[in-house]
Amino acid sequence: MANNEKIISEDQKKVRGFVQRIIGKLMFKWSHTQSMELFCAAELAELCLRARELIWTEPICLKLEAPICVMGDIHGQFDDLLGMFDLNGWPLTETEIQWFKENTLKIKKPQSKSEQKSTQQDSNPGQQQQQKSIVGIENRSEKEEHKRYLFLGDYVDRGQYSMEVVTLLIAIKMLYPDRIYMLRGNHESRSVNCHYGFWREVTARYDQKLYDCYQNLFNVLPFCAVIENSIICMHGGISEQLKNLNQFTVFKRPLEIPDVGVLADLTWADPDPVCCFLLSSF
Repeated sequence: MANNEKIISEDQKKVRGFVQRIIGKLMFKWSHTQSMELFCAAELAELCLRARELIWTEPICLKLEAPICVMGDIHGQFDDLLGMFDLNGWPLTETEIQWFKENTLKIKKPQSKSEQKSTQQDSNPGQQQQQKSIVGIENRSEKEEHKRYLFLGDYVDRGQYSMEVVTLLIAIKMLYPDRIYMLRGNHESRSVNCHYGFWREVTARYDQKLYDCYQNLFNVLPFCAVIENSIICMHGGISEQLKNLNQFTVFKRPLEIPDVGVLADLTWADPDPVCCFLLSSF
């Protein structure tokens, strides 16, 4: 049993390191000219597969707690995504961001005498070890702030860097599942993104197999979210056929977005400009 636990621990450590390297490269090494040089197709395919397994475990209608930032379409604008995180706050603490920077850029941080002394004390097997966070750095304070995000879909198409947008979000999702939530938009569908840029981007940079890996990921994304039992979020609109949230139990993922019905409305429906809107009675 001990050997099995050790094997599982080592496997988890390898996966964690693999995801950390992807995040670090996208945060600190990515540029327009190096977008083709950071990852091979096999790395991105594995990330899609592992993220798919995680997201598939979430319900098709998420129930979330506040505070959480709700974000709309990104459409392949990776620069805008990074800028938004810089302005509004990353789903990472300052300590975690610094860790990614130092380990990605191989920056050696000089230790002060007090830090050296602390390290020596912690290395004593008789001393209680501090709890480590998922990225292998000290969880120094639970008060360190990070933002939580709910994205409403349309990560791909139109912009030139759809792959980077999806890859960064699912990588952070894998390390910190409760900080990033991703809903499905109408462009997370093969019938749409094969015409509006994503298919062309992936097949030009890599191949058809990797494009299929991204589609398999999209086919398990949730369709809506309810925040604090009072705010319902989706990419499109509320379906007239949606009477109760328990209706979602009949839908089994993976699935493509249907042409009609509740899921089609949640991803496609727009407000009717002809109809009149009235103030809520609440």
